[in-house]
Amino acid sequence: MNAEETKQILAILKAAYPSSYSGMTKKEAYGVITVWSVQFADLPADVVLMAVQKAISSSKFPPTIAEVKEKVKSIYWEAYDAIADPSLQETDRKQYERIYACTRKYKFMAAGEPRIAMLLGKNEPEKLIGG
Repeated sequence: MNAEETKQILAILKAAYPSSYSGMTKKEAYGVITVWSVQFADLPADVVLMAVQKAISSSKFPPTIAEVKEKVKSIYWEAYDAIADPSLQETDRKQYERIYACTRKYKFMAAGEPRIAMLLGKNEPEKLIGG
């Protein structure tokens, strides 16, 4: 998810929880956009939006990044279950397979925490030590 997509998702959160975002300065808003963009850089915006919509529907307060990542885990397992359904249409199966693939790393990670290598822009830890 890029910064522009992040802004759109945060606009939805602002609409759902207007009092939580009132009085935010531009600098604070920029910081929120940056943090959310980094935390969800590895996911397509539509999947993050699904997770945010799930969080909105079950919480009186705006979701934290950790809560949204928990919803991403639930999306992974929903996709897993859907793929196993033999009556699923092929077009739907492809959509669920895409969601399953992009959320797979969230199934066991503690709140979907990024690895140090990911935060440094590396794909694999071996690249950090020149291996």
